[in-house]
Amino acid sequence: MFLESALLNSKKAFRTLEKGSFTLYNSVIGRLTQVFPGTPKLSSLESTRGIFARSLGRASENIMDVLRAFVSVGLKLVIFLHKVFMRERHRVTKTQSGKKLPSSLERARMAARVIVENKGEDVCILDLRAVTQAFDFFVIGSGTSRRQLRAISDEIDDVFEKDLGDTRLSVSGYQESRWVVLDYGDVVVHLFEPEMREYYALEDLWGKGVEIPLEPDAAESGSDKTPVAPVVKDESNN
Repeated sequence: MFLESALLNSKKAFRTLEKGSFTLYNSVIGRLTQVFPGTPKLSSLESTRGIFARSLGRASENIMDVLRAFVSVGLKLVIFLHKVFMRERHRVTKTQSGKKLPSSLERARMAARVIVENKGEDVCILDLRAVTQAFDFFVIGSGTSRRQLRAISDEIDDVFEKDLGDTRLSVSGYQESRWVVLDYGDVVVHLFEPEMREYYALEDLWGKGVEIPLEPDAAESGSDKTPVAPVVKDESNN
């Protein structure tokens, strides 16, 4: 909200500067016309009035484009840093509370299980540990109605908070219930209406993530270690 306000104020300031510059230009031309009436050269000065206005307008728009790009990059950086900070604070809070939580993979599968049990559709888990430090897993599912999406999100929150003692960092989109995001730090749950899911295509946007089974296989069940998505190494120099 602050960045949007700053961008709007900057735009107003540049418009004011543009108007003031053009007014000054008109004043100078008018004064010269009074002092040197009938001077042939003044006609050429008059003709530059439109050129000046167009040039000033283009300069103002170019500056606004730069500002928009700067605000966009700055906003993405702020969101990323906030996410990393909140995840670290969440981890420290859990450690200080003495709670022994299941691993992020186990909790992601618990969320996926809740979606399936509540008749959610197209449920998948994306392992993003090799892609970003902001979170470990995305759990993505679809619901056929807003009421269903709310019911699923409420059920997931109950399971995480009451059964596990896991605190949700934030929730967004709950009121509209077309794309609900439940943020548990290392696990982020996305619940979509089908058309919204198709439009935003998170699976494609995070295509470097690895989709993992909703339930552990036999080999994984016999191991205490949580599998990590493989990191592709460049062996061109070997």
